[in-house]
Amino acid sequence: MGRIFRLIQKLLERPYYIWKYFIQTVRVLLNFLFLTWQRRIQPNFKIGSNPRVLTFNAFKAEMPDAQIKVGDSIIIYYHCDILATGKGHLAIGNGCIIGSDFRLYCKDNIVLGDHVLISWNVFISDYDGHPLDPASRLKETLYMQRTFFPSFVRSDKQDQVIAYQPEYVTDPVVIGDNVWIGANVMIMKGVHIGAGSIIAGGSIVTKDVPPDCIVAGNPAKIVKELL
Repeated sequence: MGRIFRLIQKLLERPYYIWKYFIQTVRVLLNFLFLTWQRRIQPNFKIGSNPRVLTFNAFKAEMPDAQIKVGDSIIIYYHCDILATGKGHLAIGNGCIIGSDFRLYCKDNIVLGDHVLISWNVFISDYDGHPLDPASRLKETLYMQRTFFPSFVRSDKQDQVIAYQPEYVTDPVVIGDNVWIGANVMIMKGVHIGAGSIIAGGSIVTKDVPPDCIVAGNPAKIVKELL
């Protein structure tokens, strides 16, 4: 009884929290219904029990080959975009917490272990978003321009543009258990991060990170060992 009284007292002292937690509860419940429906109609998407997700349509697995599998008790905050396309396989472990404005794009294979803690505005990808070769990049830019919908200009080379198929260089990403990823971090293709490590805010990770250490910088380097 005393615990309930203290909770009521806190809410009365800070009325903002009444509105905040009301909106948060409504969002979680609505998204829970959506995730239940998504899981039933989409065989390539699986999610465990007790998901608390504040982003509508956070998970997008392209049919038929891409797969997303999410563990139990995940918490996802606002404005997150988690996308698996082509033959990409994404696995997220149990008890992970993902902050707002998170972006994850998978075309090959990405694994997040259990209890991974991710701050806001983090980016993870297992492929290069655009070609390094200037001529190939120009073709892709024209392709994006001419296939973007809606378009108010008719292209006389539409057939050639649609025939263009971009090629992506991919390399799997693995993030171990109990890793803490700070705000504004970018994790690039091919990176393996060992269990228990910390990625300092603002880091760009381009190489593997051993277990139980802190890395920081651009490119990220070891600044401290935890054990």
